[in-house]
Amino acid sequence: TTPYGADTPIIVSITDLDGGTIAISSVTSFSFSSSQGTQINSSLSSFSLDLKTNTWPVSSIQVTLSVVMNGNYDNPTNYVFYVTIRSLHTILYNEPNDLVFPQEYDFFIIMHFNVSESGQYYGLPITGLSAAQFTITRGATTYAKTVDELGNGMYNITIDWSYFIGGEDFSILISANPTDNRYAPASAVINFRYRPATSDLTANLYTVSTPYDMDVTIHLYYRDL
Repeated sequence: TTPYGADTPIIVSITDLDGGTIAISSVTSFSFSSSQGTQINSSLSSFSLDLKTNTWPVSSIQVTLSVVMNGNYDNPTNYVFYVTIRSLHTILYNEPNDLVFPQEYDFFIIMHFNVSESGQYYGLPITGLSAAQFTITRGATTYAKTVDELGNGMYNITIDWSYFIGGEDFSILISANPTDNRYAPASAVINFRYRPATSDLTANLYTVSTPYDMDVTIHLYYRDL
């Protein structure tokens, strides 16, 4: 099994059925044939080599190895094997935020989706995901959401506040499920809380003076902060 975009190391083993030892100098060439083309290795110095799979798609691909011998050796029977090219590992994580929201405010979060596979693609931002390629769940509940792509592998996800009435602390699972099979799915647990909205009450006057037995009018100002 090889990650997408990488070559596959191969060690070829040839057995002398008469009990002798076969040196690499007795081998003229190795030929690997598949639906992705043919790779011929000659001028060999070792039984170890790299099969050039860096452009192969994510799939299980049949390969036929043909060996051409020299000297007193006959060519062995072709050998068939499979190479599995798998999706690249990925990571989904949120941009730092205190994740505390006032009641009646929509939940929102910025998520980053990147390749975490070591190698040439490490850290690559994964772009182009639609809202349908994200799922957000909490137990048996699946949340409706709005997803806006911000670029560079960042996505702004919004959930209506009405899902979180009557609670304070919440934990949800956000999953990215790309349709591009070069990239594996990834998920992240997000913990957040809702608090009462902050408000402020002030008056137009802080010191009031009025004659005895007279009414006074005070204007109060209430603000949702």
